[in-house]
Amino acid sequence: MATTHAAALCLLAAAPFLASQDEGEELTVEKLEEVRDEVVADVEDLRGGSFEHPVDVFVTNKEAFIEYAIKRTEEMQPEDQREADQEVAKLLGLIPVDMDLLATMFEFLESQVGGFYDPAEEAFYVVDTFSEPGILRVILVHELTHALDDQMFGIDTILEPLLKTNTDAAVAFHAVVEGSGTTVMNQWIMPRLMKGEISAAELAKAGADGDFTGMPEYIWLPLMHSYLQGAAFLARTDSVMAGAMAKPSAADIDRAFESPPRSTEQVLHPEKYWDEDSLDEPHSIELDASALAEGWNLLREDTLGEVNMGLFTRAPSDRQEFSALPTFTTDAAAGWGGDRFALLGNEDARILHIVTTWDSETDTDEFVEALEGVSGHVNSGAQKLGEGEGAFEWVRSEDSDEVRITVRAGVSAEDAKRVVASMKFGVSRE
Repeated sequence: MATTHAAALCLLAAAPFLASQDEGEELTVEKLEEVRDEVVADVEDLRGGSFEHPVDVFVTNKEAFIEYAIKRTEEMQPEDQREADQEVAKLLGLIPVDMDLLATMFEFLESQVGGFYDPAEEAFYVVDTFSEPGILRVILVHELTHALDDQMFGIDTILEPLLKTNTDAAVAFHAVVEGSGTTVMNQWIMPRLMKGEISAAELAKAGADGDFTGMPEYIWLPLMHSYLQGAAFLARTDSVMAGAMAKPSAADIDRAFESPPRSTEQVLHPEKYWDEDSLDEPHSIELDASALAEGWNLLREDTLGEVNMGLFTRAPSDRQEFSALPTFTTDAAAGWGGDRFALLGNEDARILHIVTTWDSETDTDEFVEALEGVSGHVNSGAQKLGEGEGAFEWVRSEDSDEVRITVRAGVSAEDAKRVVASMKFGVSRE
C-alpha cells in the first residue's frame, strides 16, 4: 500500500529481525573493513557480478539509525503523502485509529535492524551492538549484496518513482532487492553452518528481540514479505522454505532488476512473472478527478495490491501475531486483478474509494465474502474517525469483475455518493 510503512521498506536492512547482542569487543571501522575485505569475493561469486569500486563501511548506533530512517523517509515520501497514507490504513481498519504509524514503525525497526545500506552514499552501516565475528559477517554479506546490486542497477533510480505512483509495484521491487540480499546471505551461511564456521546457536541468539504481541500485521508483514517471499520469487517458487534453500541464477536476478515484477501478485505467485504462458500483468486503472465535487480535494491515489488486500481481507480474529513464517496472502486476495484508490478530503471529512478488479467470477465471490467478514471492524473504525458519522460500503458490478469500495468518515452517505460520482475511473484489462 502507498502507506508510511512503504517508506520504511526502502531502508535496505541487513540480517533483518536481529536482536542486540551482549556487550563485547568494541566494533570499529577498521574491524568492519577487515571483515568486508574477507567476504567481498564471496559476495561477487555468489551473486554473479563484480564491484566497480570498494564500498565504504561505518559504525553507527540505533539512535543514528532512526535519524537516518527519518531522513530517508522524508526524502522518499513528502509529509502530506505520509499523513494521507496513515489515514488510508486507519480507514481500512489495518491499524488502530489512534496509532502514530511512523513512530510505531521506527520503534519496531530500531529493535530489529542490525545494519543498513545507504544508496545515496553508496555505503553501509552496522549497528555497534553487533560485534560477534560470525554475525558480523552475515550482516556484511547481506549489505555488500545490496551495494553490488546498486552499482549494477541503481536501486533508488528504480524505487523512488514507484513510491510516488504505485507502491504495490515498489513493494514488489523491494522484494527483488531484499530477496537478492537474503539469497546470497543464505547461500553464504549454509556451507559455513555445515563446516562449523558459524553455529546455529549464534544465529539463534541473534533472533528477533522484543514482545510484539498485538503489533498489527500491517507493521511487520510487508517487511517479512520482502525478505522471505522475495528470495522465493527469485528462485521461481512460491514456497518460502524452498526459496531459502535455493540458489537462483545470476541471470534471473539480473532480469528481475532490469524488468521488475509489476505487482506483489507476481512476487507471491512467481509463475505469473516467470512463465510466459501464465504471465499475469495487473489491470491498469486510471483516475480522473478533474471534476471533483466542490470543496473536496484529492489527497492521495495509489494501488493496494495483493499483499495489502491480503491484510485487508483477513478477518480481525484471524490476523497473525508476529511470526518468522507468516502467511502473506489470503484466498480472497489471491484472485487480484488490479486496483486503484482515491483518498478525498474536505476539512476533517474523508472518503476512501477503491476500484478493484478480479481474475474470475469465483475470485470476485471470495473477495465479496471477505468484505462481509471485515465489515463490522471497518465500520467501527470509520465511525470513530468520523465521530459517529462513518460507514463501509461496497458495490459489485453486475456485468464485470469490478467491486467498488467506499469508506467514509465525517460525511453522510448521500454526500459521499455525490462526491464519488464526480470522479471517473477507466479500467483497461489488456
